[in-house]
Amino acid sequence: MVLVKEGFCWSACLFDVFWALYHRAWRALLVLVAAICAVEGLGHWHGMSAPILLLVIVGWRLFVGFHANDWQRSVLERRGFKMSGVVTGTNSVSALRRFLDRPAGRF
Repeated sequence: MVLVKEGFCWSACLFDVFWALYHRAWRALLVLVAAICAVEGLGHWHGMSAPILLLVIVGWRLFVGFHANDWQRSVLERRGFKMSGVVTGTNSVSALRRFLDRPAGRF
C-alpha cells in the first residue's frame, strides 16, 4: 500500500531531479532534465537577463511541484498498483487509519 498526497509537493519543487530519481519516475526524470537543459541553453543562447531566467526557473519549479504527485500516481499505476480510494487526514498516519477504518466496498 502506498499513500500519495494530493496537492503541492515541496520536495519535488525544491529537488526536482532528485525527487524523480528517488521515486523512480524515469519519464518524469527525462522530461525534467530535458527542460532544465532547454531553459539553460535557451537562456544563455538568447542572452536572457538573470531576472527573466530566474522567473522562468521559478515558474518551472512551481509547475513541477503542482504536478509531481500526479506523476507519482501514474508511475505507481504503470507498476501495477490500483487506486483503492481517496481519504482525508491531517497527516499520513491519520489518512491511513481512516482508510483502514472505512466499511468494505466504499471509497
